[in-house]
Amino acid sequence: MLENVKVLYSEEELQKRIAEVAKEIDNDYEGKTVTVISILKGAVFFTVDLVKKMKTPIELEVMQVSSYAGTETTRENQDQEGSGPQHRRKRCLDCGRYY
Repeated sequence: MLENVKVLYSEEELQKRIAEVAKEIDNDYEGKTVTVISILKGAVFFTVDLVKKMKTPIELEVMQVSSYAGTETTRENQDQEGSGPQHRRKRCLDCGRYY
C-alpha cells in the first residue's frame, strides 16, 4: 500500500518549516498568551510539533468540526460539543496565515 505514496516533503523539511513558523508566531505574539486551537483529528500532530517549538505562552484547546449532518454534507462546518463560542474573547491563533 505504501508503494503508491509519494513523499512530498521530508521529515527534516517539515520540522524546519514548523520551527520557522514557531519563530514567526513568537515574534508576532511576544509578551502575550495565545489560545492555540487544534482541529480534531487532522491537525493534532502538526499542532503538537508547533507548540513544542514555540516560546510564546499558550493555552491549548481542541475543536471538533464536521460538515455533515447525518449522511448529507451541509457545506458548512458545524461546531461539535460546543467547542467554539468560549474562544471569542481570547487571542486565538489562526495557523492558516503562516502557510
